Amino acid sequence: MGNSQSVELRIKAGRLGDTRLVSLETTGTLTSSVDHDLGLKELYGPPNAQADVVFVHGLTGHRELTWKSRDGQAFWPRDLLPLQIPKARIFTFGYDANVVSWRSVVSQNRIGNHAKNLLHAISRHRHNDGTSARPLYFASHSLGGLVCEDALLSSRNSAEAHLQSIFKVTRGLIFLGTPHSGAALAKYGEAFLKSLGLLKKTTKEIIRVLTMESEVLARIQADFHTMIRGSAQTGTTMAITCFYEELPVLGIGMIVPMHSAILAAHPHIGIHANHMDMVRFSSCDDPGFLSIAGELQRWMQELGPIPGSLICFPSIYLITSLQETDESSARWQHQTLIPSGCSLSKNVSKLSYGMVNDIACADIFFSARRQKTQNTNCIALAGIGGVGKSEIAIEHCYRFHERHPNAKVSWVPADTVPKFEQAYIAIAKKMHLPEVNHAKADVMQLVADHLTDPEAGTWLLILDSADDLEMLTESPIPTKSPPLASYIPHSASGQVIITTRDAHVGLVLTGGRDPIAVYPPTPADAALLLRSSLVEEPDPDPDTVLQILNILDCLPLAITQACAYINRNKIMTTHDDQYDLRRGFDSINSVIRTWKLSFDHIQKKYSIAAEVLSTMAFLNRQDIPRDLLRGVTESQQQLTSALGVLQAFSLIKSERGSDTYSMHRLVQFVTCVWQEMQGSKSQHQEQALDLVLAKFPAAENEDPTMCQFLLPHAYAVQTCAASTNSIRVKLSDLQYNMSWFEDWRGHYEAGKILCSTAFHARKAALGESHLDTIHASDLLGTVLKHQGNYTEAASIHKESLKHKSAMLGPSNLDTVQSLSDLTDIFIVQGDFEAAENSARKVLTARTEILGTEHLKTLSIITTLAYIFKLRGNLDEACQLARGAVEKYRRILGCEHEKTLLCTSTLYQILREMGQYQEAIDICLEVIAIRRILLGPEHPHTLSATNNLAMLRRNTGEFEVAEQLYRANIAIFEKSLGEAHPETMANSSNLAVVLRDQGKFEEAEQWSRQTLERRERVLGKVHPRTLITLNEHAILLDMVGKHNEAFEAATCGLQARLKTLGEEHPDYATSLYTLASVVRHQGDLKSARDLLERALGIRTRLLKENHPDTLACVVELETVLQEQKNALPDSMN
Repeated sequence: MGNSQSVELRIKAGRLGDTRLVSLETTGTLTSSVDHDLGLKELYGPPNAQADVVFVHGLTGHRELTWKSRDGQAFWPRDLLPLQIPKARIFTFGYDANVVSWRSVVSQNRIGNHAKNLLHAISRHRHNDGTSARPLYFASHSLGGLVCEDALLSSRNSAEAHLQSIFKVTRGLIFLGTPHSGAALAKYGEAFLKSLGLLKKTTKEIIRVLTMESEVLARIQADFHTMIRGSAQTGTTMAITCFYEELPVLGIGMIVPMHSAILAAHPHIGIHANHMDMVRFSSCDDPGFLSIAGELQRWMQELGPIPGSLICFPSIYLITSLQETDESSARWQHQTLIPSGCSLSKNVSKLSYGMVNDIACADIFFSARRQKTQNTNCIALAGIGGVGKSEIAIEHCYRFHERHPNAKVSWVPADTVPKFEQAYIAIAKKMHLPEVNHAKADVMQLVADHLTDPEAGTWLLILDSADDLEMLTESPIPTKSPPLASYIPHSASGQVIITTRDAHVGLVLTGGRDPIAVYPPTPADAALLLRSSLVEEPDPDPDTVLQILNILDCLPLAITQACAYINRNKIMTTHDDQYDLRRGFDSINSVIRTWKLSFDHIQKKYSIAAEVLSTMAFLNRQDIPRDLLRGVTESQQQLTSALGVLQAFSLIKSERGSDTYSMHRLVQFVTCVWQEMQGSKSQHQEQALDLVLAKFPAAENEDPTMCQFLLPHAYAVQTCAASTNSIRVKLSDLQYNMSWFEDWRGHYEAGKILCSTAFHARKAALGESHLDTIHASDLLGTVLKHQGNYTEAASIHKESLKHKSAMLGPSNLDTVQSLSDLTDIFIVQGDFEAAENSARKVLTARTEILGTEHLKTLSIITTLAYIFKLRGNLDEACQLARGAVEKYRRILGCEHEKTLLCTSTLYQILREMGQYQEAIDICLEVIAIRRILLGPEHPHTLSATNNLAMLRRNTGEFEVAEQLYRANIAIFEKSLGEAHPETMANSSNLAVVLRDQGKFEEAEQWSRQTLERRERVLGKVHPRTLITLNEHAILLDMVGKHNEAFEAATCGLQARLKTLGEEHPDYATSLYTLASVVRHQGDLKSARDLLERALGIRTRLLKENHPDTLACVVELETVLQEQKNALPDSMN
């Protein structure tokens, strides 16, 4: 197996000081990956196998070790699973995702490469033994889930039939702790591995994919969801069950939290284990094993074999075997009735692969019907207007003609009665029926009778645009004639294809058979259609093509119309004004016309469904939860019926389980345009606003997940015109709640814009002194404080405090909250005395009203502890912080952000006290949890990282500290700007750590830059400015600029004496710095006096064993020795 190395992580867990050992994903020894550990391996192969199951491991996993029990005795996919599913062949797949083996050869594979390797391995194995049509199931852990998703996407989009068959035959997916909306494992693993220096190239790419902000993950997830929604177009049913961990890893928490491990609208089951142990079962009685095996058993029984899974029509077949000469095409059209203007060569070349699959479904169906010797070969194609149903029907006509050159092929427009009648009359004349010219002849009955007669031979009839069920199935009242549907012929030798936008119509006209659902082509097929429809050279670049396809939702008819517009106007752009459907090609756009027909029909027959669609159009078009729509109808039954109608007309799609819905981009656009024309836009905009406002969690809620889920809809309804006071107030309420959430997740600029808008709206609608207006002002002040705009934030909070004191009284909790907000401003402004006074008032009020263990009371205790630290009262600060942390953990748990904020205060106090190791342990715990809960670039996470870097510097790990500071600065400058306090804090600290390493030139550049910025933004006597000034003086002294250093050190000492007084650790630090400067200038007497004063202060405040006190002792001894050496021998 090659070299091996055991890797463990020591981290704090539970109570402070309780140290546990945690492994990332595997236990025991992690070995380097060699060839025989990779690829596909068969574990169990019964001779009568009816399905294949493939296991795919996760990060740092192994194709066998990942799935073994803790004691290594049970390899459950091989030893236990065959007992539950004896007719399934079982494989395990291995790939190099080992992030801690540095001695093995570094693989260059990324997720896409792993996926392709998996795809080719399965395809090759099944092709070789002739089992390519066998149903396929996947069970994947952690990263393996993304590998499986990408493999299926590659399969679906592949031009090679043997690879595409994998997607067709996949019937079920089991995800075990897979990070679908963010990678807790990566967020923790990246920090851990970087700290050890073990992160290798392959894994950097993998971990980057697993982060919540990753574009690659977004691409995989978006394409995977689209694939699942559209899987019906290949006749495939794909079941999905997500399993999530119920137990945290000690000291780290949940690696992949439940909300990240589940997929909306799919079943999810908890496993009572942590992330690593959730795939380690030792017996058949283990509940987790029973759940997984039970899902596989159920799927294999319910889903069964895959009809026609071996039938495939590669795209090349359309070009090579279906092309006809113009002469032969014209001769065939003379013998048949097909839509006017259809050209064989043009239509054939533009069919997408997705359409070919639907044709395959039709061929399979008719073949099966003939084998059962039924009297009617009739199917329906159902889908949204413009998706290509008629194209599929035309293509089937060509294929039918190839197989039956002498057969009759007829096309009947079924959208209106006159067109239906005219088509039948034309058919009768083509067939030369004897009574067709009789004045009283029932021509439609003649055609139906003739085609029903077995002697009529083979024929094909297309009923196109059969959307109006009432028109087709009810007798016209004036004539009392039979309904049109009665004229549909029935014969074992004939075929009928019905195209419809309403799936229910297809169901009725085919005698209860489910229609074939037609979905838009894949992006790859749509791109091929677009490029083939453009006449200009050179080809458009891929980004332009992708933008156009996104606008047009990959709808074939919309693409051809857009290409006609582009070809005619010689433009190739995605600017909105070029693709406004109300301009350009609006007058001839078939997509709009066909959707308008559907909407008019729904509005006439199903008014409630029309109302639901009209309201949905003003929400975000994707992931619309059913629960959000409940307010549109009077009952759940009405809502169910309305959604069913909209789905039947393919105007919306439902996720599995019908919990969320989505609509096409162009359907949304056209629906909004209709409402604007009809004057109902404002009504439905306000209704959409009401729905979101009722569901969006209020500010300071405990449900950020729901906020995140509804945020796209909340932004969508912001377009509602504030035409009345009532609407203005509703908008402001929603904006206020949205602002709180944006501020909570660190999106301060978005929070500021929302809150400012809400404040001004409330001020105009309710008045300046209204409590809701004041609350909006409070939140705006908080956001401004987080942005570093302390002056404006202080002004807002002071004004709010004045209004509340007058309205509610000084002891009211709302008033006290404003005083608490003002306390935070005093702290960042450096007015610690005012901060302590206001904090004590807040603590007294909250203790009396709420008690000692209320969360708001604990919050101000934490703040007061931090103030004590700033004022040098470290013992009392530490005592307060430890007590608050203990209570937070007991009440909220270790992973709650309020607990983490208090814990952060504690390790900062411990750092000041010189207890570095405990501080580092606690800081690592906070960072790990925040990376999981908030993300690696959230300001709170970066703040903790800054503190860790300071601690690393204190322990002499200068290079590690430098790397942490540089990474933080890059992120802060990008998100908050170079003048933000957090950016400047990291810049100041970077200058210090560069100085510590002897990189004086770069250190001086950073130091001068930060000092100038802090003096400009914060002021010359601000505590943080004085910190930078003191460090700058030390640097100047070290590079020999003693006079400039003396000036800086003296200035800092005087400022601290004035602002802090003599009994403060920071004043002692300034004494120490000035002593060092004058010592290097040769003034040993002054240096000794300054050091003795500093030592006295530090001994009283920090105690004798504090590192700063000890440093002062060493420096004083050095000065005394130098004084002694300078004296004559007689004096000594």
